[in-house]
Amino acid sequence: MRTKENLYMTTIDLRKAVLEEVIALWDDEETMQQLLDYLQSLRGVDRQACINGLPYTRQERQNALMQAEADVMSGKVSAHDEVVVRIKEMMETWK
Repeated sequence: MRTKENLYMTTIDLRKAVLEEVIALWDDEETMQQLLDYLQSLRGVDRQACINGLPYTRQERQNALMQAEADVMSGKVSAHDEVVVRIKEMMETWK
């Protein structure tokens, strides 16, 4: 939205002002993520590809699931009961 302050800015002045605002937020990771999301939405990047609350996209999750299925098929997995026993044994050594 154009304000009275930037109504008569040149393109270079406007770019400079935008970059200065971004630099001012540089150390705030949460705000930078929001800014990135917003900028990507302006460009039409599909944010629906992301799964809410997860740090990866649907495609990345699908790739991970396909890898997990391949691991199961090749026998690179442990039964749940075996994992529970190993974890309990490890926890006993922590005491």
